[in-house]
Amino acid sequence: MESEDTRYFCGKSISWIKEQYTNNKRTMQEIAEEMGCSRQNISGILQTFRVKARKSGRILYDRKKVIRCLKKGMSDKQIIEEIGCSLTYIGSMRKITGLYKVTGPKHPALLDKAWLEQKYLVEGMSQVRIAKSLGIKAYRIVAIALRQHGIPIRGRGCYNDCKTNRNIKYPQLHDPEWLKDLLNQGKRPHIIARELGTSPGLVWAKVKKFDLTRYVQK
Repeated sequence: MESEDTRYFCGKSISWIKEQYTNNKRTMQEIAEEMGCSRQNISGILQTFRVKARKSGRILYDRKKVIRCLKKGMSDKQIIEEIGCSLTYIGSMRKITGLYKVTGPKHPALLDKAWLEQKYLVEGMSQVRIAKSLGIKAYRIVAIALRQHGIPIRGRGCYNDCKTNRNIKYPQLHDPEWLKDLLNQGKRPHIIARELGTSPGLVWAKVKKFDLTRYVQK
């Protein structure tokens, strides 16, 4: 019977494949890309030679080091060169940490935190309107830039300014200070709802959203 060193697949010996997977901690996909075959081919070889597959999601790289690189704003290519991890691993770490890539030179305005704060927080523009003003089709790009700059994202239906040209129903309920003052006066949510002509459930939803339940008198 031939030994593993004399048996070859796509120009690589079986022992080399096992070495890359078990000792060098490379993924099946990375080995397959180097050899020019499919991941299923590598999986089949490892199963044939009784190599136990690693569990999905096992940490193969220094997670803290990857996070430090992401916080520095390093590109995927720079992180791969420094740590040697895969692009898929970097993508999963970006998703876990929320440290997405800031939009590149194609939309330089999104790299300006002061400009983005002015449009989003001061002028009250929505993510969709900011995207349209820059000629961006996907508003998600604006959301990624907001997260990267640490700008708090508003919930749906919340607007900071009447310049948005939207007819906001019950604008008082978007003002937490106004709602807090009424609660301090002893008015319960169902009374506030009656005065506004809306449902108590809507008022309660705003009370919980602004964390004002402790001001509701029992």
